[in-house]
Amino acid sequence: MLSSSPAAGMCEEECQKSNPIRFAVAAGIKGEDVLDLSQRLVKTKRSYTPDPKNKDVYERNYRVVIDLYKSNAANYKRLNS
Repeated sequence: MLSSSPAAGMCEEECQKSNPIRFAVAAGIKGEDVLDLSQRLVKTKRSYTPDPKNKDVYERNYRVVIDLYKSNAANYKRLNS
């Protein structure tokens, strides 16, 4: 494990920028689990807990987002080509 090496320290600093690729690389260098490393390095200011009473609304909205994504897939492909 390289946890005390300069490379590992640099990776930990880079992970502070919250790039998922950097987490994976740093975890590989340090020999750590990506989720464990990210939970230790990413500081959240607040979190959201869904209200179980609104489950039907969340489910409906999720289906709408999925339908929008599917109907716009060809447009997204054109924009990104």
